[in-house]
Amino acid sequence: MPRNPSTTALDPTKPTVARTYSAMLKQKSNLPSDRSLLGDLMQVIPSFPELAKVNFDYMRRSSQWLARHQGIRRFLDIGSGIIEPPTLHDAVRQVDPGCRVVYVDNDESVLAYREHSTSGVEMLEWDVRDTENLLRSEAVAALLGAGEPVALNLGSVIQWLGDEDEPHRIVRMLVDSLPGGSYLNMTTPTSEFSADVAARVTQVYADHGILLTTRTREEFETFFDGLDEVEITLPYQWRSTRETVQLTPDTSHFLSGIGRVPMRGASEHR
Repeated sequence: MPRNPSTTALDPTKPTVARTYSAMLKQKSNLPSDRSLLGDLMQVIPSFPELAKVNFDYMRRSSQWLARHQGIRRFLDIGSGIIEPPTLHDAVRQVDPGCRVVYVDNDESVLAYREHSTSGVEMLEWDVRDTENLLRSEAVAALLGAGEPVALNLGSVIQWLGDEDEPHRIVRMLVDSLPGGSYLNMTTPTSEFSADVAARVTQVYADHGILLTTRTREEFETFFDGLDEVEITLPYQWRSTRETVQLTPDTSHFLSGIGRVPMRGASEHR
């Protein structure tokens, strides 16, 4: 969900975040401009495709865990990227075919590459910075209005929000709209392990017309203020049984976090 204007998203000479992520995952919905950006990123971090895959796997794995172990059946996935298999809705529907998912992204290429619709799965083109109207949209209001716990997924979203976008206000508005027992689930690239690498990656994105903001662990943790059972870790480490990931904490360059919204009336979560 980048800050570059969505009106240029379908210009084939300009990369988009969603299509570049597709290239990182070796999927099909990307163009030469996106692969050029990825190539430049790999000059800084050769393992960038592996980082993207770990992040992608984390969001599917954690969502499936929320469905299987926490009883979550409703998912609001903001900054979804292009929906290509293996999808998040397929992952949670392995637990319960009745799971409902609303995907949200402001990248026009996400809708352009959408191949088909699925019952109980909706896709919205919306900018998360227009938070109030997003929450009022028919699909999101219906998802949240049933009073059932919801998983709010913000996978690799807040790095596209600069301080001027007031990301804490945006995340707080979203969290405050959730019923008690819901979960906030996020990932973000971090400058925690190497400020120099983070600065170089930021410059690569800027050279391609995309603004990126990385954050330290302490800065990331503040998005979970007031939530219960908060787990801040590295995506590849969270409840993982994978043994093939060739990453260490100082080469992962990403953080993940998950926290539970307190039950209404039990404690104040604002």
